Amino acid sequence: MRNICHKISYALIITLACSVSVMSQASQWIPVDTMQNTFSTASPNLGPIASSHYSPLVMILHRGKTSYASSSALVYNLSTDNGNTWSRKLPPINTQIGFGARYPTLALKLDSGQALQTAKAFSTFGHLTAIPEVDQGAALVSDLFNSTSTSVAFNQMTGSQSGQLCWASDTENRFFWIGQNSPGGGITLNRTSDLVNIESFPMINSADFAEVFIPLQGDSYNGKLYFGFIAAKPGSGTPLVYMPAYVTSTDNGATWSPVNWVDFRQALGASRFDRLWDYKPNDQFLQLQGDMVVGFDGLVHFALGLQDTNVAVGQSRNAIVEIYQTGSYWSALIVHENFSDLSWSKLDGPALGQMGYSVNIAAGKSMGVYAVSFVHPPLNSPLDSLCDVYVATRTEGTYYYYPQNLTQTPGKNENSHHMSPRISLNLSAFEYYARIMYNYPAGYEGHFPNGEAYETLPSTIYFANINIPIPLSPVEFTSFTARSNSKGVILEWVTATEKNNFIFTVEKNSGEGFMQLEL
Repeated sequence: MRNICHKISYALIITLACSVSVMSQASQWIPVDTMQNTFSTASPNLGPIASSHYSPLVMILHRGKTSYASSSALVYNLSTDNGNTWSRKLPPINTQIGFGARYPTLALKLDSGQALQTAKAFSTFGHLTAIPEVDQGAALVSDLFNSTSTSVAFNQMTGSQSGQLCWASDTENRFFWIGQNSPGGGITLNRTSDLVNIESFPMINSADFAEVFIPLQGDSYNGKLYFGFIAAKPGSGTPLVYMPAYVTSTDNGATWSPVNWVDFRQALGASRFDRLWDYKPNDQFLQLQGDMVVGFDGLVHFALGLQDTNVAVGQSRNAIVEIYQTGSYWSALIVHENFSDLSWSKLDGPALGQMGYSVNIAAGKSMGVYAVSFVHPPLNSPLDSLCDVYVATRTEGTYYYYPQNLTQTPGKNENSHHMSPRISLNLSAFEYYARIMYNYPAGYEGHFPNGEAYETLPSTIYFANINIPIPLSPVEFTSFTARSNSKGVILEWVTATEKNNFIFTVEKNSGEGFMQLEL
């Protein structure tokens, strides 16, 4: 009986007749570190902050200038108490790596639940083609607390380029990152467990997408790998329509599925949007943004900026939307809408205007808990050019609460935030936390005048926990049992109280996602 129940998992979903209105709560911004040249946040698809679902461990990775090296170095900050206190670590990066450590991204792995001493961190770092002064490389920190690390230089490896994205397996000691073979070439998957043995596998053929390729995120669910990106589907029209897409692997990246294109225009609740939101619509580049995460049930969730071109340019035609799998189709939830077109590089900042609206999405691993963060001028003053950091949260089966302004600083331009893709669970208090960071010049209270180079002065990295409230069930159970017979599995439950509930629905998951059963 026990084995049967483990093979076929059931979830009891209670549909409420009324909703509970509760807002997420943010802790105060906690200063993590102050260093010169903390240039970790200058691209939206980087991941400089990471956390683990069942532990209080939080890690922030950045470059910074200290006495450690004549130039900037790879630095990480570590907290073992949910971000309340922090320590600075300087991993001994191998001398073959240039000390630039520009544009680092981070993957954090715990081998055993809350056992912090098992934690490992993996990072790739490199440069944009316009900034050739820094080597491309990677670092693997096998002992976070004693800063034991190894590293490798990609520019000494024939045919390999660094990608600005990496992630870890949730079942094995493996780390992954992507590379693009050449301009217009295909995408490769690189994997390693020790940075000594590095394997590469074809991932996406160049014929499978058109023009610009924008990586979003990699994730792992019960050993299955996911990789999400934005590109144009070949033959999708003139002009080409850019869409989110993803591929999967069940053999640690050796082989990959065909591209799964997600046409957001067909998603339930998003039919009025006809293209992705380009936050610099009048320049020659595509400035499209998004993020991807895999939820507690193995289903894919995207956070995207979407646009309704039937609305006049410059008006409230943009929205930030979650697109997520619902059985065999896709649904949309509006995080917030009525955004106007903006030139996000009006003012310099730690991100030099490269960040745009910086949409991020995070998910819990034990239940349906989600957070979406973004950057925007005050929502009640959309033409302002000074940005604040916002977050909106929801739980499974609910809509997003109104986005919360986390900074609320009329004279400052916080345009450099990131959020960990993993929502953490504090088991002792049964509280869920989204982890968010941003950086700003130390002691400076104004915006960034163009050309004044405030971004290279000492900056302070700030951290905040976002406590996501979990609505209480209106039903009190006294028993819930499952037993098998020749026709299947019989579920039986008894309730002591039922308040404000309307109906019971039962869903079955046999490894391909949840499906509602008829009662």
